[in-house]
Amino acid sequence: MPMDSSTADNNNVKQVICIKWGTKYGADYANKLYGMVSRNITPPFRFVCFTDDTTDVRPEIEC
Repeated sequence: MPMDSSTADNNNVKQVICIKWGTKYGADYANKLYGMVSRNITPPFRFVCFTDDTTDVRPEIEC
């Protein structure tokens, strides 16, 4: 089955997932991780953070 261009593009997107739950680590940890990933990965990528509190999380991070 041939792939259209949108399917081919979706296959090349890297997925980065983190979990930030509770109060031990603040949003700055997820934000720093996003910054490190964005500087050291070849785009395109998707950064997802599973969290119970989205306060101060960068808008580029999907929560």
